[in-house]
Amino acid sequence: MNGKILKEKAIPTVAVILSLAAAFLFFRRFNPELFLKYESEPVSLDTIRENPSVSYAGKLPRADIPRIASIEEFESVTGSQYVTHVCEELVETGMYGERKLES
Repeated sequence: MNGKILKEKAIPTVAVILSLAAAFLFFRRFNPELFLKYESEPVSLDTIRENPSVSYAGKLPRADIPRIASIEEFESVTGSQYVTHVCEELVETGMYGERKLES
């Protein structure tokens, strides 16, 4: 009887450990940002207005979406406006990349 109980507990435990190991190896090996960059169709204001429940954060904007370039413009934006911002400088965090930052 103890062998049956041990088998009932061991099989799910081993399955969970193997699943966690597989997930760890998958996310360690593949860059999740690669999956996001395939959909590169620019988004227009009309598309956003047609589908207001969809999040378009991180998508390429078309020319009809206003761009903000200064802190003053950013502070004047209300929550109901659609805008985009183009960064002047990016700071690499090394979160997803294989490269390490050198001091």
